[in-house]
Amino acid sequence: MSEKIDMKTELLAPVKSARRAEQFFAMIVPALTKALPAHISVEHLIQVALTSCRKNPDLLDCTTASMMGALLECAQLGLVPDGILGHAYLVPYSNPKRKCREVQFQAGYRGLIHLAVETGYVSHIFAHCVYAADEFEYELGQFPRVSHKPALADRGEITGAYAVAVLKSGVRDVEYMSRQQIDAIRAGSRGRDQFGWTAHYGEMARKCPIRRIWKRLSISPRGQRAAVLDEMHDAGQAQQLAANVENVIDLGEATLVEPETEEPSSREMPRRKSEVSGLETINYFVSAEQVRELLELAGANGRDPLDATRLVRERLGYEKLEAIPVSALGKATELLGRPAKAGELL
Repeated sequence: MSEKIDMKTELLAPVKSARRAEQFFAMIVPALTKALPAHISVEHLIQVALTSCRKNPDLLDCTTASMMGALLECAQLGLVPDGILGHAYLVPYSNPKRKCREVQFQAGYRGLIHLAVETGYVSHIFAHCVYAADEFEYELGQFPRVSHKPALADRGEITGAYAVAVLKSGVRDVEYMSRQQIDAIRAGSRGRDQFGWTAHYGEMARKCPIRRIWKRLSISPRGQRAAVLDEMHDAGQAQQLAANVENVIDLGEATLVEPETEEPSSREMPRRKSEVSGLETINYFVSAEQVRELLELAGANGRDPLDATRLVRERLGYEKLEAIPVSALGKATELLGRPAKAGELL
Protein backbone atom coordinates (compact mmCIF):
# COMPACT_ATOMS: atom_id res chain seq x y z
CA MET A 1 0.00 0.00 0.00
CA SER A 2 1.34 3.47 -0.92
CA GLU A 3 0.28 7.08 -0.36
CA LYS A 4 1.08 10.22 -2.37
CA ILE A 5 2.16 13.15 -0.19
CA ASP A 6 3.51 16.69 -0.52
CA MET A 7 6.83 16.68 1.34
CA LYS A 8 6.84 20.39 2.22
CA THR A 9 3.51 20.01 3.98
CA GLU A 10 4.32 16.69 5.63
CA LEU A 11 7.67 17.84 7.02
CA LEU A 12 5.93 20.59 9.00
CA ALA A 13 3.22 18.24 10.29
CA PRO A 14 3.49 16.06 13.43
CA VAL A 15 4.95 12.56 13.05
CA LYS A 16 1.65 11.08 14.39
CA SER A 17 2.76 7.44 14.74
CA ALA A 18 5.85 5.24 14.97
CA ARG A 19 4.80 3.44 11.78
CA ARG A 20 4.67 6.73 9.90
CA ALA A 21 8.03 7.73 11.35
CA GLU A 22 9.48 4.48 9.97
CA GLN A 23 8.20 5.39 6.51
CA PHE A 24 9.92 8.77 6.62
CA PHE A 25 13.14 7.29 8.04
CA ALA A 26 13.28 5.04 4.97
CA MET A 27 13.68 8.18 2.83
CA ILE A 28 16.94 9.14 4.54
CA VAL A 29 18.57 5.70 4.73
CA PRO A 30 21.22 6.62 2.10
CA ALA A 31 22.17 9.77 4.05
CA LEU A 32 22.24 7.85 7.34
CA THR A 33 24.42 5.11 5.81
CA LYS A 34 26.89 7.68 4.50
CA ALA A 35 27.14 9.50 7.84
CA LEU A 36 27.26 6.58 10.28
CA PRO A 37 30.57 5.15 11.54
CA ALA A 38 31.24 1.50 10.67
CA HIS A 39 30.30 0.10 14.10
CA ILE A 40 26.71 1.46 13.98
CA SER A 41 24.19 0.02 11.53
CA VAL A 42 21.34 1.99 9.95
CA GLU A 43 18.87 -0.64 11.15
CA HIS A 44 20.02 -0.28 14.74
CA LEU A 45 19.78 3.53 14.68
CA ILE A 46 16.27 3.49 13.18
CA GLN A 47 15.10 0.79 15.61
CA VAL A 48 16.37 2.85 18.53
CA ALA A 49 14.55 5.95 17.26
CA LEU A 50 11.29 4.02 16.85
CA THR A 51 11.65 2.59 20.35
CA SER A 52 12.16 6.14 21.69
CA CYS A 53 8.91 7.19 20.00
CA ARG A 54 7.01 4.33 21.62
CA LYS A 55 8.48 5.04 25.05
CA ASN A 56 7.92 8.79 24.81
CA PRO A 57 4.73 9.49 22.76
CA ASP A 58 5.40 13.25 23.03
CA LEU A 59 8.00 12.76 20.28
CA LEU A 60 5.15 11.85 17.90
CA ASP A 61 3.68 15.33 18.41
CA CYS A 62 6.87 16.88 17.00
CA THR A 63 7.35 17.86 13.37
CA THR A 64 8.46 15.17 10.95
CA ALA A 65 11.35 17.33 9.73
CA SER A 66 12.78 17.77 13.23
CA MET A 67 12.50 14.03 13.93
CA MET A 68 14.34 13.15 10.73
CA GLY A 69 16.86 15.93 11.33
CA ALA A 70 17.61 14.74 14.87
CA LEU A 71 18.25 11.23 13.60
CA LEU A 72 20.60 12.57 10.93
CA GLU A 73 22.41 14.53 13.64
CA CYS A 74 22.87 11.36 15.68
CA ALA A 75 24.31 9.62 12.62
CA GLN A 76 26.71 12.45 11.84
CA LEU A 77 27.95 12.54 15.43
CA GLY A 78 28.09 8.74 15.75
CA LEU A 79 25.97 8.74 18.92
CA VAL A 80 23.02 6.38 19.35
CA PRO A 81 20.11 7.65 21.51
CA ASP A 82 19.40 4.18 22.92
CA GLY A 83 18.94 4.96 26.61
CA ILE A 84 21.36 2.13 27.50
CA LEU A 85 24.78 3.73 27.25
CA GLY A 86 23.49 7.28 27.69
CA HIS A 87 25.35 8.67 24.69
CA ALA A 88 22.46 10.80 23.41
CA TYR A 89 18.73 11.46 23.74
CA LEU A 90 15.84 12.58 21.54
CA VAL A 91 13.91 15.24 23.45
CA PRO A 92 10.60 16.97 22.55
CA TYR A 93 10.83 20.76 22.62
CA SER A 94 8.18 23.48 22.21
CA ASN A 95 9.17 26.11 19.65
CA PRO A 96 7.14 29.24 20.52
CA LYS A 97 8.19 31.10 17.38
CA ARG A 98 6.95 28.41 15.02
CA LYS A 99 4.13 27.40 17.36
CA CYS A 100 4.96 23.71 17.10
CA ARG A 101 6.88 20.97 18.87
CA GLU A 102 10.26 19.83 17.57
CA VAL A 103 12.66 17.02 18.39
CA GLN A 104 15.98 18.16 19.79
CA PHE A 105 19.28 16.33 20.12
CA GLN A 106 20.76 16.15 23.62
CA ALA A 107 24.19 14.70 24.30
CA GLY A 108 24.69 12.57 27.41
CA TYR A 109 27.85 12.93 29.45
CA ARG A 110 29.03 9.51 28.25
CA GLY A 111 28.53 10.69 24.67
CA LEU A 112 30.76 13.70 25.28
CA ILE A 113 33.41 11.39 26.77
CA HIS A 114 33.14 9.08 23.76
CA LEU A 115 33.70 11.95 21.31
CA ALA A 116 36.66 13.26 23.31
CA VAL A 117 38.42 9.89 23.45
CA GLU A 118 37.96 9.18 19.75
CA THR A 119 40.11 12.22 18.86
CA GLY A 120 43.21 10.37 20.06
CA TYR A 121 44.20 13.45 22.07
CA VAL A 122 42.42 12.29 25.23
CA SER A 123 43.17 8.93 26.87
CA HIS A 124 40.02 8.89 28.97
CA ILE A 125 37.66 11.06 31.00
CA PHE A 126 35.84 10.05 34.15
CA ALA A 127 33.30 11.91 36.25
CA HIS A 128 31.71 11.23 39.64
CA CYS A 129 29.32 12.81 42.08
CA VAL A 130 30.51 13.66 45.58
CA TYR A 131 28.16 12.91 48.49
CA ALA A 132 27.98 14.43 51.97
CA ALA A 133 29.44 11.37 53.73
CA ASP A 134 32.31 10.88 51.26
CA GLU A 135 35.92 11.84 51.98
CA PHE A 136 36.88 14.34 49.28
CA GLU A 137 39.89 16.58 48.65
CA TYR A 138 40.43 18.84 45.66
CA GLU A 139 43.55 20.85 44.83
CA LEU A 140 44.41 23.20 41.98
CA GLY A 141 47.83 24.51 40.95
CA GLN A 142 50.58 23.16 38.74
CA PHE A 143 49.54 19.58 39.51
CA PRO A 144 45.74 19.46 40.05
CA ARG A 145 44.67 16.58 42.29
CA VAL A 146 41.46 14.88 43.41
CA SER A 147 41.18 12.37 46.24
CA HIS A 148 37.76 10.76 46.60
CA LYS A 149 36.85 7.96 49.02
CA PRO A 150 33.12 7.15 48.74
CA ALA A 151 31.32 6.25 51.95
CA LEU A 152 30.45 2.56 52.14
CA ALA A 153 27.09 3.06 53.88
CA ASP A 154 24.58 5.90 53.56
CA ARG A 155 26.36 8.53 51.46
CA GLY A 156 23.83 11.31 52.01
CA GLU A 157 22.97 13.95 49.41
CA ILE A 158 25.04 15.06 46.43
CA THR A 159 27.30 17.99 47.37
CA GLY A 160 29.13 18.37 44.08
CA ALA A 161 30.61 16.65 41.03
CA TYR A 162 34.01 16.48 39.40
CA ALA A 163 35.57 15.35 36.13
CA VAL A 164 39.14 14.34 35.30
CA ALA A 165 40.50 14.28 31.74
CA VAL A 166 43.67 12.25 31.22
CA LEU A 167 45.50 13.26 28.05
CA LYS A 168 47.67 10.92 25.99
CA SER A 169 50.67 12.98 27.13
CA GLY A 170 49.92 12.02 30.74
CA VAL A 171 48.74 15.51 31.70
CA ARG A 172 45.54 15.63 33.77
CA ASP A 173 42.89 18.32 33.75
CA VAL A 174 40.55 18.47 36.74
CA GLU A 175 37.27 20.33 37.23
CA TYR A 176 35.12 20.38 40.37
CA MET A 177 31.73 22.03 40.74
CA SER A 178 29.78 22.46 43.96
CA ARG A 179 26.09 21.64 44.35
CA GLN A 180 25.38 25.38 44.31
CA GLN A 181 27.16 25.79 40.95
CA ILE A 182 25.37 22.78 39.46
CA ASP A 183 21.98 24.01 40.66
CA ALA A 184 22.70 27.43 39.14
CA ILE A 185 23.21 25.76 35.76
CA ARG A 186 20.00 23.79 36.25
CA ALA A 187 18.09 26.97 37.13
CA GLY A 188 19.19 28.52 33.83
CA SER A 189 18.15 25.49 31.80
CA ARG A 190 14.79 25.33 30.10
CA GLY A 191 14.61 21.66 31.00
CA ARG A 192 15.22 22.20 34.72
CA ASP A 193 11.90 20.56 35.66
CA GLN A 194 11.96 17.89 32.97
CA PHE A 195 12.80 14.20 33.19
CA GLY A 196 16.59 14.50 32.91
CA TRP A 197 17.03 16.70 35.98
CA THR A 198 14.16 15.30 38.04
CA ALA A 199 14.83 11.58 37.54
CA HIS A 200 18.59 11.53 36.78
CA TYR A 201 20.09 14.41 38.73
CA GLY A 202 23.39 12.58 39.21
CA GLU A 203 23.84 12.01 35.48
CA MET A 204 23.14 15.66 34.72
CA ALA A 205 25.45 16.79 37.55
CA ARG A 206 28.34 14.76 36.09
CA LYS A 207 27.91 16.43 32.73
CA CYS A 208 28.41 19.94 34.17
CA PRO A 209 32.17 19.62 34.97
CA ILE A 210 32.72 17.58 31.81
CA ARG A 211 31.38 20.45 29.72
CA ARG A 212 33.75 22.88 31.44
CA ILE A 213 36.77 20.66 30.76
CA TRP A 214 35.49 20.15 27.22
CA LYS A 215 36.07 23.82 26.43
CA ARG A 216 39.77 23.48 27.34
CA LEU A 217 40.45 20.38 25.22
CA SER A 218 41.35 20.03 21.54
CA ILE A 219 38.09 18.43 20.43
CA SER A 220 37.11 17.32 16.93
CA PRO A 221 34.53 19.29 14.89
CA ARG A 222 31.99 16.55 15.68
CA GLY A 223 32.64 16.97 19.38
CA GLN A 224 32.31 20.73 19.14
CA ARG A 225 29.02 20.32 17.27
CA ALA A 226 27.64 18.00 19.96
CA ALA A 227 28.60 20.46 22.70
CA VAL A 228 26.99 23.40 20.89
CA LEU A 229 23.74 21.50 20.33
CA ASP A 230 23.71 20.43 23.97
CA GLU A 231 24.12 24.03 25.14
CA MET A 232 21.37 25.20 22.76
CA HIS A 233 19.05 22.58 24.22
CA ASP A 234 19.77 23.70 27.78
CA ALA A 235 19.24 27.34 26.81
CA GLY A 236 15.90 26.55 25.18
CA GLN A 237 17.08 27.64 21.73
CA ALA A 238 15.82 26.07 18.50
CA GLN A 239 18.48 23.79 16.98
CA GLN A 240 17.18 24.11 13.40
CA LEU A 241 17.72 20.39 12.75
CA ALA A 242 15.13 20.43 9.95
CA ALA A 243 17.78 22.00 7.72
CA ASN A 244 19.59 18.64 7.75
CA VAL A 245 16.62 17.03 5.99
CA GLU A 246 16.13 19.63 3.27
CA ASN A 247 19.62 18.88 1.95
CA VAL A 248 19.13 15.13 1.51
CA ILE A 249 15.56 14.60 0.22
CA ASP A 250 13.37 15.90 -2.60
CA LEU A 251 10.90 18.47 -1.30
CA GLY A 252 8.38 17.83 -4.08
CA GLU A 253 5.76 15.09 -4.25
CA ALA A 254 6.73 11.75 -2.73
CA THR A 255 5.27 8.31 -2.09
CA LEU A 256 5.03 6.70 1.32
CA VAL A 257 5.25 2.91 1.14
CA GLU A 258 3.63 0.81 3.86
CA PRO A 259 6.32 -1.14 5.77
CA GLU A 260 6.35 -4.90 5.36
CA THR A 261 4.86 -6.72 8.35
CA GLU A 262 4.46 -10.37 7.32
CA GLU A 263 7.96 -11.11 6.05
CA PRO A 264 11.17 -9.78 7.60
CA SER A 265 13.03 -7.18 5.57
CA SER A 266 16.11 -8.26 3.65
CA ARG A 267 17.94 -5.51 5.57
CA GLU A 268 16.89 -6.89 8.94
CA MET A 269 19.66 -7.64 11.41
CA PRO A 270 20.31 -11.32 12.26
CA ARG A 271 18.16 -12.95 14.94
CA ARG A 272 19.34 -15.28 17.68
CA LYS A 273 17.45 -16.72 20.61
CA SER A 274 19.07 -16.21 23.98
CA GLU A 275 20.63 -19.28 25.51
CA VAL A 276 19.87 -18.03 29.01
CA SER A 277 16.51 -18.71 30.62
CA GLY A 278 14.43 -15.59 31.12
CA LEU A 279 15.94 -13.52 28.30
CA GLU A 280 13.69 -12.74 25.37
CA THR A 281 14.42 -13.34 21.68
CA ILE A 282 16.28 -10.34 20.24
CA ASN A 283 16.14 -8.59 16.87
CA TYR A 284 19.68 -7.29 16.54
CA PHE A 285 23.10 -7.37 18.18
CA VAL A 286 25.01 -4.52 19.75
CA SER A 287 28.50 -3.66 18.61
CA ALA A 288 31.60 -4.82 20.44
CA GLU A 289 32.34 -1.20 21.32
CA GLN A 290 29.01 -0.79 23.09
CA VAL A 291 29.55 -3.93 25.17
CA ARG A 292 33.07 -2.85 26.07
CA GLU A 293 31.73 0.48 27.30
CA LEU A 294 29.23 -1.41 29.45
CA LEU A 295 32.10 -3.42 30.91
CA GLU A 296 34.08 -0.25 31.60
CA LEU A 297 31.11 1.20 33.45
CA ALA A 298 30.78 -2.02 35.41
CA GLY A 299 34.47 -1.95 36.26
CA ALA A 300 34.04 1.58 37.63
CA ASN A 301 31.47 0.16 40.03
CA GLY A 302 34.04 -2.08 41.67
CA ARG A 303 34.34 -5.18 39.47
CA ASP A 304 37.53 -5.92 37.58
CA PRO A 305 36.89 -5.48 33.81
CA LEU A 306 38.49 -8.84 32.95
CA ASP A 307 36.34 -10.55 35.54
CA ALA A 308 33.33 -8.65 34.17
CA THR A 309 34.09 -9.80 30.63
CA ARG A 310 34.27 -13.45 31.69
CA LEU A 311 31.08 -13.14 33.73
CA VAL A 312 29.13 -11.66 30.81
CA ARG A 313 30.37 -14.23 28.32
CA GLU A 314 29.90 -17.30 30.50
CA ARG A 315 26.77 -16.32 32.38
CA LEU A 316 24.94 -15.15 29.25
CA GLY A 317 26.23 -17.98 27.06
CA TYR A 318 27.94 -15.97 24.31
CA GLU A 319 31.40 -16.87 23.13
CA LYS A 320 32.27 -13.59 21.44
CA LEU A 321 31.98 -10.12 22.92
CA GLU A 322 30.17 -8.69 19.88
CA ALA A 323 27.62 -11.51 19.89
CA ILE A 324 25.92 -10.31 23.07
CA PRO A 325 22.41 -9.09 22.14
CA VAL A 326 20.69 -5.92 23.30
CA SER A 327 18.22 -7.90 25.41
CA ALA A 328 21.14 -9.29 27.41
CA LEU A 329 22.54 -5.88 28.34
CA GLY A 330 19.99 -5.35 31.09
CA LYS A 331 20.81 -8.74 32.58
CA ALA A 332 24.53 -8.03 32.33
CA THR A 333 24.10 -4.70 34.09
CA GLU A 334 22.11 -6.40 36.83
CA LEU A 335 24.81 -9.03 37.35
CA LEU A 336 27.66 -6.54 37.31
CA GLY A 337 25.95 -4.03 39.57
CA ARG A 338 26.20 -6.18 42.70
CA PRO A 339 28.75 -8.56 44.30
CA ALA A 340 28.86 -12.04 42.80
CA LYS A 341 27.09 -14.79 44.69
CA ALA A 342 28.63 -18.16 45.45
CA GLY A 343 28.79 -20.27 42.31
CA GLU A 344 27.77 -17.40 40.05
CA LEU A 345 31.10 -17.29 38.21
CA LEU A 346 31.00 -20.50 36.20
